[in-house]
Amino acid sequence: MNFEDDSYCIVCGEDNPLSLQLDFEHEDDEKSRVMTEFTPGEELSGFRGVVHGGIISTLLDEAMAKSIYLQGWQAVTAEMTVRYVEPVNTGETLRVLGWIQEQRRRIIETSSRIENKMGDELARAKARFVLKGKRDDN
Repeated sequence: MNFEDDSYCIVCGEDNPLSLQLDFEHEDDEKSRVMTEFTPGEELSGFRGVVHGGIISTLLDEAMAKSIYLQGWQAVTAEMTVRYVEPVNTGETLRVLGWIQEQRRRIIETSSRIENKMGDELARAKARFVLKGKRDDN
């Protein structure tokens, strides 16, 4: 199966009119962590003023996927565990972080975190990705 980037990702796709249009960048010089800032609007709520849990898990998954993608690899999520620590409020600026913990053969262990501007953890995740190979554009 070919996992070609078609710019239509629901989180970062430039050509998708419904995309959140998030742009992840390396957070450190070692390029082991990625980060983006995002302010969710009311249209992403599950309850009034609170971001839907599915959106939160999507953000966490994307941060981990981007930490792999920006290393030049193609991989897909195989397993993910999410911990919702505190409610995530709409209208609040968030930092979404992702990083690679370890790679063993074709399995890449990753972690991610959503925090508020003060650095308080709101949600976190761990995931295993299956490596599919190097990206063609690398």
